[in-house]
Amino acid sequence: MRNDLDLNISNGEFSLDPSEHDVFVSQLERVPSRDEGRSLAYTYEDWVFWIADAKNHCRFYMRLTRDKQPSEQAGTGQPATRPVVESEGSDKPQPEAEGRSR
Repeated sequence: MRNDLDLNISNGEFSLDPSEHDVFVSQLERVPSRDEGRSLAYTYEDWVFWIADAKNHCRFYMRLTRDKQPSEQAGTGQPATRPVVESEGSDKPQPEAEGRSR
């Protein structure tokens, strides 16, 4: 497997038990593409998978899109951190609830 964290990409390959093929691809979306080895292509969010016709080998490629950041909650597009809430008429952020460690 190779990763380039500066570019937010990852690619590699893995062996796949043919008996688990159907369960794996049921989570993916089939795309009308094949690679040079005639493997079928599937996608899942930012991931592309090419699965060999023998259903026992998979190559993958992932590139994190610019509109998503690792800190976002999965599937929501919202930041994983709590937003700062300000009360009306005050420019100061309110202190966090008592009992939380700092």
